[in-house]
Parts: sequence; structure tokens; C-alpha cells
Amino acid sequence: MNRQFKKLFFGILSFPVFLISQCFPRSKKIWVFGSWHGTQFSDNTAYLFQYVINNNPNIKAVWLTENKLLIEQLKAKGYQVFHKNSIIGFWYGSRAGFSFINCGYDDVNKYCINRSFIVQLWHGIPLKKIKSDDNINETVNRTLILKLFRYIILKLFPFLNEKYNLIISSSPKVTEFFKSAFNISTNDIIETGFPRMDIIIKSECAYERALLYDEKIINKCILFAPTFRDSGRKTVNYIQSLDINRMNLFLKKNNAILLIKMHYIDHIKNHFINIKKYSNIKLLDKNKFNDINRVLYHVDLLITDYSSIFYDFLILDRPILFFPADLIEYQKDDRELYVDYNKATPGKKCESWSEIQIELEKYFQNEDHFKFERNLVYNNYYKYSDGKNCERIINTISNYL
Repeated sequence: MNRQFKKLFFGILSFPVFLISQCFPRSKKIWVFGSWHGTQFSDNTAYLFQYVINNNPNIKAVWLTENKLLIEQLKAKGYQVFHKNSIIGFWYGSRAGFSFINCGYDDVNKYCINRSFIVQLWHGIPLKKIKSDDNINETVNRTLILKLFRYIILKLFPFLNEKYNLIISSSPKVTEFFKSAFNISTNDIIETGFPRMDIIIKSECAYERALLYDEKIINKCILFAPTFRDSGRKTVNYIQSLDINRMNLFLKKNNAILLIKMHYIDHIKNHFINIKKYSNIKLLDKNKFNDINRVLYHVDLLITDYSSIFYDFLILDRPILFFPADLIEYQKDDRELYVDYNKATPGKKCESWSEIQIELEKYFQNEDHFKFERNLVYNNYYKYSDGKNCERIINTISNYL
């Protein structure tokens, strides 16, 4: 409830900004992009932004963010990038005919997005229930008076009521998830595939391998990438149950490295004590390696819990280990899932790091028993695998023009 009142408070303060933005004509040749609440340059919007710059010179592509360091970095690359709450950021936000986001209106300037054609690229295939389907975090029981009050507020302040003209999907199955989650017609969901899939499969789009590890002494790269926790009632410390000395010796013996990439929300909550001193275990810096999709190309085996990253990793057709250490508690306190976890995840389920080490030993001996299952899941969730998802999205937008 406090979050709702906070939104209302800032909505009232920003209402004049919203009114001013309605006075400017929209241009179909100005497109604004943003991601992760204006904090990062990554994921689907970033990849589409770069594609437009390289392939559509008649379009003025503008990146909006609130990250001052990011503004400097992107300007050094020659990109049109501005603080989303600056005067010039407000100007482009008010003039843009199209706005591309991957989380919500806050990715750009939400107070001037209203009359733009809004394309929601989202940030992956949902394993966890999202938006209207998320009964734990999103659903609020309101009295009739509160429902009426909310209806009036959203009518007065439309920038508080997020609606999208178009949502990008990757398959009919994903479309059904998005249809219920976003309360949108299937006519407004297009199955082009996600821009992130275009870059995951390309070596030239990945981070330099040397930044991740020394390929002269490392033969296998393992990535551990768990999801975040919504509830905040429980901090999950995966390393607490790990015999880190034993694991490091095991990895060293097999010329392998374990990369750990926490979700940016959970990164500071987990304590990786003295992990830097271990030769074959590395915690990826969230600032240096903020884009997980540019890491995946170099990963030989993925370990995750309930993160939808495993859907993305499927395009590389490499082994996955699942670590559902707190599955019952997670579904009760954090998120329900769209599917039966044990049936829908194509890989061995491990309850401890000891089990994971056993499975890694098998992997190092070239055992892979889930290739068929991975292909089944992949075919259910992806219509295209040709690296032309950005092209399809732009062609769709061109049809609207």
C-alpha cells in the first residue's frame, strides 16, 4: 500500500510535466529506448537499439537513462544518450513516436511516454509468474471504495497505468503467458523472437574470453546464475553450504572454472567471503559484467535454480544442472511458477553442492543425458533460431508506420 501512495504522491507532483508533454507532436522517426528502470544498458532494448543504429539510419535512436556513468560511456561510443529526467531527455521522450522498454515505463521517462507507441520487449521467457499472474507480489485485495479510488487515479494520471501497444514473444506458449500476465489481446503480441537470442549465439557479441578466464589453462567454463528473491524475508546464501576449498581443488584438477553471477537485485545481499583468493572460482562484478547474455557464449555448463536464464541457454544446446534447494519455500513466499518445475526443466535436479560436484564429474567424462529433453523444451518456447529476431521486430514496426 505504501508503494501505491508513493506512486500517487509523485504522480501528483509530476502531473504538470505530463500535461506539457502532451503539447509536442510525435515523430515516427524518433525512437527512444531504455532498460532496467533506467539503470543499465543491456538486454533486449540495448540490442535492438544497436541494430537500429546500424541498419536504419533514417531513424533517430535515443537511449534514455538515469545512470550518469553510463551516459559518459555511451556518448564515448557516439550514441545519442541523455538523462531521462533532463530537459533534453524530456524533449525526446515527448517527441518519440515509438518507445521501447524491457521492464516498465520507468525504463525511460514515464511522464511523457503516454502518446508514444509503446513496445514491451520484456526480459526473457517467464518461468516465474509475472504481473497479473503473480498472486504473491502483485495481487492486492481492495475494497470497493479503494477500487473506485484507484480507477479514478489511473484515469487522471494515465502514466501510472502501464499499457503496451505491442509485446514481443518467442512462441505461442510464451504468448499465452504474456496474454494473461499483461491482460492484453493476442492481437497485440507478436512472435518475432527476442533480440537477446540474436546476440547469445554470436561470438562477436560476447565479452572477451580473456576477461572471464585464461583459456590457456581453463578447458571448461561453468556458470552459476541463481534468480532473485522477491520476498526479502530470506537471504539465500548459496556459498554457505559450499565446501569452497574442496570445490576449488576439484575445478583445478579438471581445468575448469566456476563463474558466479548473481541477479543484480540480490548481488549485495549475498556474502562471498574471501572468494577472490580462490584460483578457479570467480564472482563476476556486476558493473564490469552487467550483461549476462554476453557471458553465455563462453559457458559450457549452466547451474541455476529458478532463473529463466536456462531458457536462453537452450539456444546453445549445452548441459544444465538445476539447484532447487528451496523449491517449496520459494513457491510459497516468492513466486509461483507457470509450469511443474521438475517436469519442465531439462537437466539433473541437485539438492546440494555435493550432488552438483558428482554431476560435474560425469560431465567432465562427457556424459550428457538430457540433450533430447533440452530440444523438446526449446522447440516449445522458440519459433525462430535464425538470428534475425531484431530484423523481424523492425519489419513489424515498419508495417505500423
